[in-house]
Amino acid sequence: MNQVSDPQNAFTLKSWFKEIRFYEQEIRNCEWSLEEVLLKAQSEEDRAKVEHFQNQFLLQRLNLQRLNKQLREALAYSAQVREHAFSEVRHFRKYFKTLLKEFDAFLHRYFAIPELKI
Repeated sequence: MNQVSDPQNAFTLKSWFKEIRFYEQEIRNCEWSLEEVLLKAQSEEDRAKVEHFQNQFLLQRLNLQRLNKQLREALAYSAQVREHAFSEVRHFRKYFKTLLKEFDAFLHRYFAIPELKI
């Protein structure tokens, strides 16, 4: 078994595990917001959007589980395998950021906070 000996890789792996936990919490928060929207949603279009986001968050939770497993396995393998796992996490981060932007735009109709006038 080839353990991670490079301190930079060890630090990177540790930060990815923390980031995965952050995304898991972020998904929970989004799901709570979806529950609130579902209570307020009146149109079929909005209920369909809620279902879309529920499905997306379920898929992203599964992706996080897969990434967590890949990172744990990467501890025991070569630098090439670790880099592939790191690349997967970076791809997830990019996709999830896009999903959150889309979700925030949808939520704005239900939770619009007026701008502060100072």
